Amino acid sequence: MGVSQPRFWLKAFWGFDPDNEGYLGFTNEGGRTRLLENYEPGDLILIYGADSELTAAEERRQVLGILEIVPEPIKDVDRMSETGKHRKEVNGWTDRWTYAVPVVRAWQFRQKVGVSDLFPDTYSHKNARVLGSYGVLVTEREAKNVMSWPTRELPVYGMPPLAEGNQSFQPFEEHWQPTKGPKPSFGKREFETEDKGSFLYLMKFDGDLSSFMGGRAYEYVGKGLYKVGRTSDLERRCKELNSGFPPACGSRWRVIQSSRKFESSNDADNAESDLKSLFEKEFSSVGGEFFVCSEKSVEARFHDISRRLESVIGPPRHE
Repeated sequence: MGVSQPRFWLKAFWGFDPDNEGYLGFTNEGGRTRLLENYEPGDLILIYGADSELTAAEERRQVLGILEIVPEPIKDVDRMSETGKHRKEVNGWTDRWTYAVPVVRAWQFRQKVGVSDLFPDTYSHKNARVLGSYGVLVTEREAKNVMSWPTRELPVYGMPPLAEGNQSFQPFEEHWQPTKGPKPSFGKREFETEDKGSFLYLMKFDGDLSSFMGGRAYEYVGKGLYKVGRTSDLERRCKELNSGFPPACGSRWRVIQSSRKFESSNDADNAESDLKSLFEKEFSSVGGEFFVCSEKSVEARFHDISRRLESVIGPPRHE
């Protein structure tokens, strides 16, 4: 069919009920962090029943389904139905799997199959701890087999209902379309945001500027493309910018300097405006928050400008 083959992470979990629990949970924050650090766009999660008393006996060590996630940290209760919350409370699980990421699509296998039979290379004693913590990438041979398994898509809590149509079991490759986003939803939305403070940052584009910006290579000798801005999460912001590049692309943005944290995002917003104004006077703006300038001068100026604000935030730090 010409469908690209995604990478699959094999992970143990207590069960598989995406209709009531639209998240993938981790008991320890470190497990979630480790997965997000290694996650690549298009990755999918294979769930099998953990060999634990918390898992229904008939589901232990059985491959249960596939999840497509969004690599963003959330709380478990953000994507749980009242049924899911009640089940956690009744079983005394409210302190388990609280570090979560949202699920946007889910597929169920037609029949349960032993995890050791389907993943003889990955499901091993040496991987036991990691499989429970954040998961292990299956081998290419095992991943190819997954694409032919009969599956059907399931509704996911927190996502729009599935479109009416054929919900029969089909090979997974007939269901999977890479980078498919969530369907549009409409209606009133209410949410509350918390001021977590912000950082000023200076990012540099690592790549061929003449190809990326146009022009001739000699025009960019000794120069670089830089972006300034503010964010409450430097790592997340950098990942967002890089998510627009194909995974195999060698070009990337990276943070090279950042300020200390502003306790107030309003203060950071004002400082960001001042920073851009000063950069526009001294460097060549290419629109928005982007500047082409000398690699030596831009880092020094960011440092100097940040020092003027140190009564609020202190001096900048290097990444």
